[in-house]
Amino acid sequence: MKTSLRERYKQADLEAMALRQVYRNAECYLLVRTDGFAGVRSKI
Repeated sequence: MKTSLRERYKQADLEAMALRQVYRNAECYLLVRTDGFAGVRSKI
Protein backbone atom coordinates (compact mmCIF):
# COMPACT_ATOMS: atom_id res chain seq x y z
CA MET A 1 0.00 0.00 0.00
CA LYS A 2 1.31 3.42 -0.91
CA THR A 3 1.31 5.61 2.16
CA SER A 4 2.82 8.92 1.16
CA LEU A 5 1.31 11.42 -1.23
CA ARG A 6 4.61 11.57 -3.10
CA GLU A 7 4.49 7.82 -3.80
CA ARG A 8 0.88 8.05 -4.94
CA TYR A 9 1.77 10.97 -7.23
CA LYS A 10 4.67 9.07 -8.80
CA GLN A 11 2.52 5.98 -9.39
CA ALA A 12 -0.31 8.03 -10.87
CA ASP A 13 2.15 9.79 -13.18
CA LEU A 14 3.51 6.47 -14.45
CA GLU A 15 0.01 5.14 -15.03
CA ALA A 16 -0.97 8.33 -16.84
CA MET A 17 2.02 8.04 -19.18
CA ALA A 18 1.03 4.48 -20.05
CA LEU A 19 -2.57 5.53 -20.70
CA ARG A 20 -1.46 8.42 -22.91
CA GLN A 21 0.39 5.98 -25.16
CA VAL A 22 -2.86 4.11 -25.82
CA TYR A 23 -5.34 6.99 -25.62
CA ARG A 24 -3.59 10.02 -27.16
CA ASN A 25 -6.33 12.53 -26.25
CA ALA A 26 -6.77 11.33 -22.67
CA GLU A 27 -6.66 13.73 -19.73
CA CYS A 28 -5.45 12.36 -16.41
CA TYR A 29 -6.15 13.79 -12.96
CA LEU A 30 -4.88 12.93 -9.49
CA LEU A 31 -7.61 13.26 -6.88
CA VAL A 32 -6.42 13.70 -3.31
CA ARG A 33 -8.34 13.95 -0.04
CA THR A 34 -5.90 15.48 2.41
CA ASP A 35 -5.26 18.83 4.07
CA GLY A 36 -1.50 18.68 3.49
CA PHE A 37 -1.83 18.73 -0.28
CA ALA A 38 -1.19 22.49 -0.61
CA GLY A 39 2.47 22.08 0.38
CA VAL A 40 2.97 19.08 -1.89
CA ARG A 41 1.26 20.76 -4.82
CA SER A 42 3.84 23.55 -4.84
CA LYS A 43 6.63 20.94 -5.03
CA ILE A 44 4.99 19.15 -7.97
